[in-house]
Amino acid sequence: MDIRLEELKGKDVGVRESCGLGKFEGNHNCTFAKALYDAVLEGGTDDEVGDVQDFGWYGKVDLGDLNIKESGNPVAGAIVHEDSSGFFTYSTYPRKDEFEQDWNEIIAEAQEYYDEGDD
Repeated sequence: MDIRLEELKGKDVGVRESCGLGKFEGNHNCTFAKALYDAVLEGGTDDEVGDVQDFGWYGKVDLGDLNIKESGNPVAGAIVHEDSSGFFTYSTYPRKDEFEQDWNEIIAEAQEYYDEGDD
């Protein structure tokens, strides 16, 4: 079942929806996780950093224009992550400033990680 982020426009993804075991396990809402993953595969990130083989891969997805909600709260954006085992997770942010702050922290951590590897 493929679903595009645009199909979630105006919807509330706060309902707990188990993904079972596999790539999306541990996510709060499986449909939302899969929609984010599909968007990422289609180049839907606003920024990205890392590599699944070392630091982990992170993507920044601005969702402000889709009016998606999570348990009634607006979702300004999501930071997605894929690790070396192939697990894909997301964190949502109701406010753009929190979203940007966490993204900047990930960028700084990645820079530090890669700088240490150059030594």
